[in-house]
Amino acid sequence: MPYYVGDMKILNTLLQNGLTVRDGIVLIKLSSSDTFTPSLLVDEYFQKANVTRIINKLVSRGLASTHGDLIDKRRHHILITHKGRKLING
Repeated sequence: MPYYVGDMKILNTLLQNGLTVRDGIVLIKLSSSDTFTPSLLVDEYFQKANVTRIINKLVSRGLASTHGDLIDKRRHHILITHKGRKLING
């Protein structure tokens, strides 16, 4: 996958705000959809424990929020907050 000047700007912004590249990947994934569940974020790059840790970090910094599923109480939805969107959009 090619990298663009915008990618470097986002990376620099994330690092200046104490976030890792993995934190940034999750935040960018969250910004591309209305809602995610942790299981949708788990892929070949992220194990479930890592996703949980990253989500907790993003929530504690106000960059994402979680909401319980009304039907399945075991599921949680993760949404990017206005603050998180502002961070990655510059």
